[in-house]
Amino acid sequence: MFTTYRKFPSRILEITFKKDGESVLPESPAVVMKPMATVNNLISFNFFNSWLKKDSENHYSFSSTNGLWGEMEIREKPKGFEIKIRIDPEDGIFGFGEEIGALNKRGKVYEMYNTDEPDHSPTKTRLYSSFPVFMILSPKKSLGFFLDHPGYSRFDLAFTKENEIIINVEGEGFKLYLQGTTPDEIIKAFTELTGKPHFFPVWILGYQQSRWSYPNEETITDLAEKFREKKIPCDVLYLDIDYMEDFKVFTWNKRSFPNPEKLLEKLENQGFKVITIIDPGVKIQKGYEIYEQGIKRDYFCKKPDGSLFVPYVWPGPSHFPDFMNSKVREWWGKLCSDFTKTGIAGIWNDMNEPSIFMTAESLRELKTIVNNIEEDMGIEAGFILSQLDGRKRYRDYGVEFQHTDDTGKKFLNRQVHNLFGFNMSRATYEGFQKSDPDRRPVVITRSAYPGIQRYAILWTGDNASLWEHLLMEIQMAQSLALTGVNFIGCDVGGFGGNSYGELLVRWTQFGAFLPFFRNHSAIGTRNQEPWVFGEDVEEIVRNYIELRYSLMPYIYSILRTATVTGIPMVRPLLLEWPDNPQTYETDDEYLFGPALLVAPVYRPNVRGRYVYLPDGKWMDFFDEKILDSGHHYVEAPLDKMPLFIRENSLILTTEVNQYLSNAVWKTVKIKGFVTTAASFELYEDDGISRKYLEDEYSLKKIEVWKSENNYLARIYPQEGKLEIPARKLSIEIFDGKRFWKGEIEDSKEGLCIELH
Repeated sequence: MFTTYRKFPSRILEITFKKDGESVLPESPAVVMKPMATVNNLISFNFFNSWLKKDSENHYSFSSTNGLWGEMEIREKPKGFEIKIRIDPEDGIFGFGEEIGALNKRGKVYEMYNTDEPDHSPTKTRLYSSFPVFMILSPKKSLGFFLDHPGYSRFDLAFTKENEIIINVEGEGFKLYLQGTTPDEIIKAFTELTGKPHFFPVWILGYQQSRWSYPNEETITDLAEKFREKKIPCDVLYLDIDYMEDFKVFTWNKRSFPNPEKLLEKLENQGFKVITIIDPGVKIQKGYEIYEQGIKRDYFCKKPDGSLFVPYVWPGPSHFPDFMNSKVREWWGKLCSDFTKTGIAGIWNDMNEPSIFMTAESLRELKTIVNNIEEDMGIEAGFILSQLDGRKRYRDYGVEFQHTDDTGKKFLNRQVHNLFGFNMSRATYEGFQKSDPDRRPVVITRSAYPGIQRYAILWTGDNASLWEHLLMEIQMAQSLALTGVNFIGCDVGGFGGNSYGELLVRWTQFGAFLPFFRNHSAIGTRNQEPWVFGEDVEEIVRNYIELRYSLMPYIYSILRTATVTGIPMVRPLLLEWPDNPQTYETDDEYLFGPALLVAPVYRPNVRGRYVYLPDGKWMDFFDEKILDSGHHYVEAPLDKMPLFIRENSLILTTEVNQYLSNAVWKTVKIKGFVTTAASFELYEDDGISRKYLEDEYSLKKIEVWKSENNYLARIYPQEGKLEIPARKLSIEIFDGKRFWKGEIEDSKEGLCIELH
């Protein structure tokens, strides 16, 4: 086994393991940080709260001030490597992003191999994205791990052996990154290693409505008019696959959408952005320009024998672009940017695991199996038939086609499988950047790998209208946040199956406190737009969408903070209170930014729930009731989701608009629960461009504190040169007994006032 070591800033250690010095590993695009030094002979490495000691060529030990707490052993296996990590009984295992299960993943098994899996049941071990990123955490220590390996790997998280993590890595080698501080500092370091989150435009924070499908111009026009007529704020409408001609990417069905430019202009004038879906499959059709270009330039994936790989996807027999190659990515990116010149605001990448329905070969195999069934086989025939769907859905096509990198090196898809969706999103993002450098691109993806936060929004795919899936999404959002993915969301209301009023209300209440807030449902299911289930449901849904829009100064500011620090908008409680083991178990609530604790209701027919409130006091967002830390049962009628403001914190609100045109607020109200002192940074800019990089922004620190007999508020001098229109900032602070109020004339110079 061949091993090398490199040191990175923030005390990150990279260890590369290869079968021998000649092994060639695929280039991973996940890491963007540059190393500080190569270490020829590692003896030990000091993290912030742990240190690693190399005991032998393949054995390492972990220690903290409390002594030895873990060991790691790496061994070669015929098909790759096996890593064993011994941990303590009290250690939690957190991370892994888009996986099903509790926040603490101890006792689970997961596979890193991106898969189109519509059945999100607890037994599933892999979904659309792979995030081999995790931390081992207890009140005594924390250590973060990133296995940078784009091929197949399997994680046994103390399932087979009680206090042992067993990782099987397939292939010629891999890179392992380690960093140990507190959980929040581990995330900061990881986003320095893999890149800070992209700063999305403000309108993508608004409410978004989607369905498979709004199939024609009349439907989407009526939908837009209904939102404005009912005064339900909405910023984005979606067009799923039916807008295309025969599912051919970068085309319009001119029968259903005769004049796309005119339609998009009309919707833009009403305050709506439109995002269209794009899949990777390019239909094989003579005369189809995209197909002809790809063939002529040799841009499509091939089989190992050199012939073109032909998967069957939505358009039928198709080809996949080889996104591992930079020339292909540049071509695809230009196709995307050119396509959006009709007025499309963003691209939604789907089916990019890549999902494959079948090939000619797999279809023949299935036909042979069916044809060999005899009438007198009895129960055996039933078993064979029951396995057909699994054989079709889970066939590993990764061994049937390959990719070629920029050096000409060829890799089977299985060796780099988890990069396909990442590189497709990267191509789309880079195409937008090249065509319009001042634009903040909007790319949404279903499939991802670490580093995706630089390029795209990640949504969690085809969930279902089930209460169990609502809880699953609450947990999954937090796990994704722990892997550095900031802009996350799910299909509000559920994609598959039929939603109904109560479920839509509770899911909307949760969705209003996610970065990505989109209602989406599948063909053949009940519609679930806000007004579908009657006036009472419509009113509650509207109220929570309006609540979201009223909090935009707070939400946009924490979005900006995430892009600077890497600390996500969705924050599991253990990020703030890692010394409190109760937070390891509390995965049905979370912080949204630094000030708001969100506790969604995820069970039917209940009008209350238990919440755990960590250290300090908490104020009910709606009625100013003060609760001490600890466990509480709180009332939650259908029109109320438990929501709390943290002691000594501030939130900012503004007037509600029907859509978001910029991120400069006409009015700003500063609210808070303050017993000693609190602060918050209000960030504003034009909300759409990159002019903030040229100092065209406003950043104001707001501070409120208790003096001897009253409260004082200070607005610090503005950072940035953006001109803010004249306005007054109103202040309303609750100290647990009474309100303290005041008003400040906003200015670049800042000032201090006394509250009364």
